[in-house]
Amino acid sequence: MRLIAVYGPLRGSVFTVDTELVLGRGTGNDIDLEDDLVSRRHCSLKAEDRGIVLRDLGSRNGTLLNDAPVSEAVLEHGDRITAGSSTFIWEARCEAGEAVPVFSREKRSRPMATVKVDRSRAIHPHTGQLQARILEHIFKTIPAKRAAVLLKAKDGDEFISGTYRQTAAVEGRAFTIDRAIPHTVLRDGLPILSNDNDSIICAPLIARGANVGVLYADTPDPAGLDTSHLELLMDIALIGGAALGEMGYVEWLESDRRRLTDESNLAHEMAGNSPAMEEVYRLMAKVAPSDSNVLILGESGTGKELAARAIHRSSLRKDAPFVAVNCGAIPETLRESELFGHDKGAFTGATSDRKGKIEMAGGGTLFLDELGELPAPLQAMLLRVIQQREFERVGGKRTLKANIRFVAATNRNLDEAVHKGLFRHDLLFRLRVITIRMPALRERIEDIPLLVTKFIAKYGSGNGVSGITPQALDLLKSYDWPGNVRELENVIERGAVIASSDLIQAEDLPQELTEGKLPGRMFDQVNNTKRLAAQRALHEAGGNKSEAARLLGISLRHLQRLLKNLGE
Repeated sequence: MRLIAVYGPLRGSVFTVDTELVLGRGTGNDIDLEDDLVSRRHCSLKAEDRGIVLRDLGSRNGTLLNDAPVSEAVLEHGDRITAGSSTFIWEARCEAGEAVPVFSREKRSRPMATVKVDRSRAIHPHTGQLQARILEHIFKTIPAKRAAVLLKAKDGDEFISGTYRQTAAVEGRAFTIDRAIPHTVLRDGLPILSNDNDSIICAPLIARGANVGVLYADTPDPAGLDTSHLELLMDIALIGGAALGEMGYVEWLESDRRRLTDESNLAHEMAGNSPAMEEVYRLMAKVAPSDSNVLILGESGTGKELAARAIHRSSLRKDAPFVAVNCGAIPETLRESELFGHDKGAFTGATSDRKGKIEMAGGGTLFLDELGELPAPLQAMLLRVIQQREFERVGGKRTLKANIRFVAATNRNLDEAVHKGLFRHDLLFRLRVITIRMPALRERIEDIPLLVTKFIAKYGSGNGVSGITPQALDLLKSYDWPGNVRELENVIERGAVIASSDLIQAEDLPQELTEGKLPGRMFDQVNNTKRLAAQRALHEAGGNKSEAARLLGISLRHLQRLLKNLGE
């Protein structure tokens, strides 16, 4: 029995379990994972009478068993355990295995009537081990003479790799398969039993809502396989598809990992280099490549949606849609239709079929903003989507697949809402696999100059504003910002519009920022100085505003705005 690290900082390491194995962040554990997503004592594997038991040790971000959060479970051969950004495979049996043969397509210049399996291509060792185990189970439960695992390309419908095995009775024969049956199963997603010449059974391998390949088995005896054997093959395919899909997904993650592990490659539009924001960037960079659900917490205006978009853009789903839903802004009568869509005639006014947000986000990310505003009936429906990865449109009869990642955000205390019975605990548990907290602006005052520069670049160029005075900046830094970054952006936009020079000054800021901090007479003195300068320039220019603006060294637009603000 052994635990194999297939993804994460210990990738390739193998651990055995004698009595107990503890995983955590720190040198006091049997497996030390240098990962901020992992708690100091995260989870354990312990040998008991009933088998090897996996337990979560109260970790902050939870332990996943085959993609589902778990508190305690007895492990079975092939189980996947995820702690933070690390994934392990549990092998209950570790027999020495032979080299795994590989499937490949024949060259297109040759007839394509058959698919030939040969040993010419290398394959990822962990994927090969899993495929070998699948074939082992086929031969243990089904009286087949030959069997194969055929995997298709990520994009396309051609088989590109796989493994096979055959019994001694047919050893030495070329392993060729009629293309028609596996391609039909791959296309339709339905199993086939054929007893025309040889007896053949074939079942789809489905992972993450998509066909990733097929399981194939045959025997020369025309009556050798029946529906009971097909049902067994379907059971093996159900388990094997999930495992192979996950392993293929891990390999895909690894191919893109060099780009994603460096925090500087996190694609985002946020500004700030304070310790609080650096921690946010670091956590987002680790979370983005995974497919775990994320809950983003923070006050209004802290940039929760920007964080969600950054996670999506830096994820493996970046080429698929990012769809945002404001759970508190949808009219109550349309909430179900907005999320799930509806079929024509589902209700009065439903004159045509309409996709909902879940369907629109297919393959991508669904962002649930203001999650705490989601009404109880929709909470139950959403929980089913997350658990079953399927849904139906309003008034529809078809079950649709939900291949999406959920990222949610709220400024409410959901634990308190759960305590009051306003929010489902099981839904919160499913969505809060990873938690990211966006800091309030008052917690990162040192970021204000950088944010101000960003917003002046956004709003100032069209108004001739290029900066801010030190006094005005000091006022911004001394304010507590209840509206956070969004409020700061509004203040800078306002200042850029009303500023009478190329710099935003203290008097261009809202009263709540300056009240009690600047003497009232100061504004009068500044305005009198501006008024006298403008009047003098106009007098010298003979009333020509363009010439007066030139004499003052400002734009005509600035002069016009200055005169308007001064009541001239």
